[in-house]
Amino acid sequence: MLEALRYGRAHGMVTVGLPGPDGGLAREPCDAYVLAPADSIEEQEDIHVSLAHILTRHMRAFVHASHPEPTGATTAQVR
Repeated sequence: MLEALRYGRAHGMVTVGLPGPDGGLAREPCDAYVLAPADSIEEQEDIHVSLAHILTRHMRAFVHASHPEPTGATTAQVR
């Protein structure tokens, strides 16, 4: 992961990370990061999963707002 962050930064990409409570070694090569301030790795993972769901939901809403379905199109829903 650290090498991927360093590679991205070296090639002009914006690097984003979800490190643990203090950022550790991932903090330096990240342009933006969200710390998971929890004592156990399980709680840190829970924070990361929740954040990933929130980001995905907002990105999906952004894409749908930018590219609405054509009139008359239907969307299948999985239940």
